[in-house]
Amino acid sequence: MEKKEKLYDGKSKTLYATDKQDVLLLEFKDDIASLDASKKGKIKNKGSANSKISAQIFTYLSSYNVKTHFIQESGDKGLFIKKLEPILIRVLMRNIAVGDLCERFDLEEGTELSSPILEMYLKNDDLKNPPINEYHAYSLQIATQEEIKQMSKNALKINAVLKSFFHRRKLKLIDFTVEFGKNQDEIFVADEISPDTFTVLDTESDTLYDKTFYLKNLSKSEKIYAELLDKMAE
Repeated sequence: MEKKEKLYDGKSKTLYATDKQDVLLLEFKDDIASLDASKKGKIKNKGSANSKISAQIFTYLSSYNVKTHFIQESGDKGLFIKKLEPILIRVLMRNIAVGDLCERFDLEEGTELSSPILEMYLKNDDLKNPPINEYHAYSLQIATQEEIKQMSKNALKINAVLKSFFHRRKLKLIDFTVEFGKNQDEIFVADEISPDTFTVLDTESDTLYDKTFYLKNLSKSEKIYAELLDKMAE
């Protein structure tokens, strides 16, 4: 497959057309930014690590019959992916209370949730990605009832699969964000699943790794991304 014109240039990834109409090329950058882009930086080899980790996790999810947009790797920091119609919702799965969840519900940081919490956010940087629920999605015609049902079912399954995956690597899955796209009536996991989109706790060092940590520790984060990549291969 051959790389063609640039279609989209985002904060951490660039999307290209290819010589196949139904295939795109997703290339990862070394850039890192907060969700609202108020904090930015660069981490050497981050793009390569995120590409490889995403490829491995997508492949692993496929073995559990979770459909993803991943086709194959391209070079050191690219993925060939299925062309999908994006669903403009970010699904956040929470297993342990951290950050704003603690503030909203007066929970102690690190509280184990009795069951996972699924939250949805509109994917719109200009609106600062506001929280939505399924009724917003229906009324604003962002997604249908069946699409929300499939996305929620997939997110819960991914959570169960990844909790076990990380546990074997001495990492506890705190939370993660996942995006979806569609091709006709089929729903696929899209975008990436990488250290930029999941939060994990190293159970040996008791260190919490998430995007806020990386942005505050740019000089240390090259090593962290490399260590997480190594752990994924174990």
